[in-house]
Amino acid sequence: MSRGALEYLSASDWNLIASKSQKLSFEKEQILIREGSAAKTIYLIRSGKVRVERNNGAGRALLVILGAGAIFGEMAFIEDALASASVVADGKVDVDAIEVAELKQMFEAFPHFGARFYRSVAVTLSQRLRETSGLLAKAKNSSK
Repeated sequence: MSRGALEYLSASDWNLIASKSQKLSFEKEQILIREGSAAKTIYLIRSGKVRVERNNGAGRALLVILGAGAIFGEMAFIEDALASASVVADGKVDVDAIEVAELKQMFEAFPHFGARFYRSVAVTLSQRLRETSGLLAKAKNSSK
């Protein structure tokens, strides 16, 4: 299990996740999360890459490519909302999948685990926002 996106989790937290998650594999172009679907699972990429895509009216817009160590499905989980984008396998992908209901039970049973998990996700989202803001600023500067 890769620790990239959840840097504040302890070794025992990782053991807990490993005991509750499923190891799944997806082939190229398989959809792991469909835009507009209910959030039921959070994924941690063990190997391979996924594309995060969003419908832009004229087709699919690539938002980002995520690789080993990345987490996805976390935004819909945190917001308790529908998925804002689709996630598609960009080749063979191996993931650890943890059901949202199972994760919530883990937070209730182990509150400190929940705090570390949320802190880790907050840092990941902050890093992604910082990167996106940088790309947006570059795009605005290049269009002048």
